[in-house]
Amino acid sequence: MITAARWVPKGAAAQHPRHAELDERELQRIKELANLELEDATEDLNEISDKAANPPIPAAAEEEDDDLKDFHMEDYDKELEEERNSTITGVRNLAYYENEEDDEYLTLGDDQDRKEEEEELEIDKSDNLLLTAKTEDDVSLLEVHVYQEGGDNLYVHHDVMLPSFPLCLEWLPITPNSASTADSAQLKPGNFVAIGTFEPEIEIWDLDVVDAMFPTTILGSFDRPDAKPKGTGKKKKKLKQANSKYHVDAVLTLASNRLQPNLLASGSADCTIKLWDLSSSSTDSAALSIQDYHKGKISSLSWNPSEASVLLSGGYDKRALVGDVRASDILQGKRAFNVSSDIESVKWDSNGTNFYVGTESGQVYKFDARQESKPVWTLQAHDAEISSFDINEYVDGLMITGSSDSQVKLWNVGGDKPSMVLSRDFDVGRVFSVGFGPDKDTRSIVSIGGSKGSVKVWDAFSNKAVRQTFNISHNEAHTDRILEPGNDDDSEESDRDIGDEELN
Repeated sequence: MITAARWVPKGAAAQHPRHAELDERELQRIKELANLELEDATEDLNEISDKAANPPIPAAAEEEDDDLKDFHMEDYDKELEEERNSTITGVRNLAYYENEEDDEYLTLGDDQDRKEEEEELEIDKSDNLLLTAKTEDDVSLLEVHVYQEGGDNLYVHHDVMLPSFPLCLEWLPITPNSASTADSAQLKPGNFVAIGTFEPEIEIWDLDVVDAMFPTTILGSFDRPDAKPKGTGKKKKKLKQANSKYHVDAVLTLASNRLQPNLLASGSADCTIKLWDLSSSSTDSAALSIQDYHKGKISSLSWNPSEASVLLSGGYDKRALVGDVRASDILQGKRAFNVSSDIESVKWDSNGTNFYVGTESGQVYKFDARQESKPVWTLQAHDAEISSFDINEYVDGLMITGSSDSQVKLWNVGGDKPSMVLSRDFDVGRVFSVGFGPDKDTRSIVSIGGSKGSVKVWDAFSNKAVRQTFNISHNEAHTDRILEPGNDDDSEESDRDIGDEELN
């Protein structure tokens, strides 16, 4: 299934992504991280063993146990651990040539092969990246797709295996910990992604590196006496007692601040919001922790597009809250907006004044943040929960919603009363993610991901009802073609969506 997706603007990705370099420093980092993973797994196993009762051994089984002693099964776990450690440390002992041309066994390192590989990995400045969190057969991946608008092409460029089920993604336009001073303005531009999973840590991966084994940074680790590689973080046990330093439960939502890109907000099932300063060299502790704010899990966060310090949050307490993170007491200064069911997603309008709330009962609310009162309007958009929705940044009033009822709908919310423009089933199963393209020339491109494990891309302006509603010129080239990675026979259909019949 596709649980989350994020677009990356054109020009953000490196034209020639690089392979991960396994130098001495990186080897040491990988070894220490792997040892920490092994240590945590061993602790979990010991806990289970301690809690498990020792059943009595039947008399008939005693003779069988005597036979098994010859196999020394009691030493099996010790041998397995030694093999794992030798696998990691053994990499250091491999012989290699400083110049690969001197290696008589290496035959694939010529210039022609390198050139072909570079061409395969090359990303044009006019390409968008589409990031998806995918889980299939208990294996979780971050898939990095390339969308080529001119050629109507969508393909998987590379992927990254994740240690836990992914729940949310957020693209980061800066390189964490790259500031030479405490000034966040000194941060270098970058192409990174933050990933929230069922684990309490937040992993940050470099999207310009292929074949990476471990994330660049892990946010939310706690200090332990054993060695920790600087700037990488490490795994920790789940501690259910909420605290001011790090999350202790699943990370459900992430939000990067466009106006202050060093700030990353995270919301968790531990009912707290954490603010992380990506310009800081410390990754163990959050810069700010907001506790006792919501009375339930934090499901969605959104930074105001005009005021850098204003944060919108939604939770499983049927409330959306607007607060200023600079306030000495954000609990006292917050504004609360109540809805009838738990909140799945929140989004600011591009004007920075209004915001929208999607709920588990299929409703969408529009609120005016300046008035802590009733919503401007309420819309029963779907029959099931609204798992995802998006507001188009470049087309005034255009909203898309996706739901567990498998339907994707486009709405005109520009007036006093919302109206449906289109409804369509894209055959992705239950819809978990929808989103508009991030650039002005891709404003009509929509991504849809769902429970069937596929992500699809479609041009919304190819639909006649959408063009007429939002005054889109028919002279623009828009093809009703649904793109899907790995499928060369992408479907090209006529405008048969619900909504067109009224125009014919």
